[in-house]
Amino acid sequence: MTENIETPNPNLIDSLLHPLAGPIRKLISRSGRQELNKILIDDEENIMEAIKADVKIESVYFAGEERISETFKQNLP
Repeated sequence: MTENIETPNPNLIDSLLHPLAGPIRKLISRSGRQELNKILIDDEENIMEAIKADVKIESVYFAGEERISETFKQNLP
């Protein structure tokens, strides 16, 4: 009998214990942003403005049922 074992997606942050959750949480506070020398930008429109201003985008995350629009995907570096 063959079991269908699903491999977890390492890019899915589904727990506060996920290794990426800590740094993301730190960005909420000013001291965390200063410590990491990074900022958190909160929606497609603001991210697109940051790209136009030559801000380096390191990662893009979305929550729940939200999906990244095709236009947004095409404009990501």
